[in-house]
Amino acid sequence: MLSLWNILVLAVLQGLTEFIPVSSSGHLVLGQAWLDLALPGLTLEIVLHAGTLISVLIYYRRKIAGLTVEFLSGRGEGRRYAVWLVLASLPAALLYVAAGSRVESLFSRPDRVGLLLMANGLLLFSVYWSRRSDRPLRWHAALAMGIAQACALLPGISRSGATISMARRLGIEPRRAAEFSLLMSVPAVAGAMLFDMIALAREGGGLPARVWPLLALGAIVAAGVGWLAIAALVRVLSSGRFWLFGIYCLAIGALAWRWL
Repeated sequence: MLSLWNILVLAVLQGLTEFIPVSSSGHLVLGQAWLDLALPGLTLEIVLHAGTLISVLIYYRRKIAGLTVEFLSGRGEGRRYAVWLVLASLPAALLYVAAGSRVESLFSRPDRVGLLLMANGLLLFSVYWSRRSDRPLRWHAALAMGIAQACALLPGISRSGATISMARRLGIEPRRAAEFSLLMSVPAVAGAMLFDMIALAREGGGLPARVWPLLALGAIVAAGVGWLAIAALVRVLSSGRFWLFGIYCLAIGALAWRWL
């Protein structure tokens, strides 16, 4: 049963954990297990993903506009950047096609999610020993970040955490690492929305008209919270305290592994 409370809770949770490196998928699994809060259908998932997608597009609107102009004119790094984004998206797409059902089976195992959250925490700690250089982004770094993104299909492994950690270990400057990681999320989130819409079309289910204003509110909340989460992520990463998120992941993961 869709309610305003359920939508607001899930919208805030989605907006926060989609970009802060603590795994949105892992938190949704644990949230359902701890609070007995069931996700009320694919339609809401699509709407909330649309909200977080909008937050990225708004936050990086100038960068996206500049890259679009460069892509169309053939000048600057627009076309090269587009190739890097496509390259970075391939590993996750290939892994989902090859082992999507096995990955999805983990969503019913909160204890396994706890272990993966602890692994995510250790990954975030690795940023503490990352290179302090300011290396430019190249195709091999984009591919490495794409492989990290593929690992984040597992519930408990954060997409932003895995990709930014990889970039920092390769010596990519913090703001540039965050920028490319979050722009990578555009095709990733759009792809997830497409799969959900296909599944929803196959189910043939619909929602009453009175629910759509609530869904619109959920999208707005997810977009607003997502924008704030992106801003916080960039500040924390630039301050060198990104690894602190690892403490939280280790703690929450240990609780899930021990008691779920």
